[in-house]
Amino acid sequence: MSESEVATPDAVWPCPFAVGETFDSDVVFDTAGIRSFATLVGDTNPLHHDEAFARQSRFGKLIACGAHTSSIMIGRTAGIVTERTASLGMDMSYRFRRAVLADEPMRIRWSVVSVTPKPSHKGYIVTFEGELQNAAGEVAVSASARSLVFPGTI
Repeated sequence: MSESEVATPDAVWPCPFAVGETFDSDVVFDTAGIRSFATLVGDTNPLHHDEAFARQSRFGKLIACGAHTSSIMIGRTAGIVTERTASLGMDMSYRFRRAVLADEPMRIRWSVVSVTPKPSHKGYIVTFEGELQNAAGEVAVSASARSLVFPGTI
């Protein structure tokens, strides 16, 4: 059995992820979505609701709240993983580096940075590093996430 395989009750299960794999997706945080999400999570900062206020700010327009950008990023990670296998998220961390402006085209990129066998859970711990970048390649959010992946269903 190789390092990239874990014994299951029925067979040896190869990990469906490999170090170095990357996953990209595009996203735009539009004005209506920014307001709606901020309202949903109780974020009353006028930079997420009041266009006149936001125009007078250093940003010049509405910006997405951190809860919004991080939720979209981790949602994309869950989609990547569950397309291949069962999974449970273990932990996530984010660093907010610059504002995400309303209607600004953004790209989410997640990369697999480690795959660790976890025989006690009959699976693997997959570690991802991610970024949310604008069209100029400036990083707005950097992130890391770990998921337990395993065969079958949750």
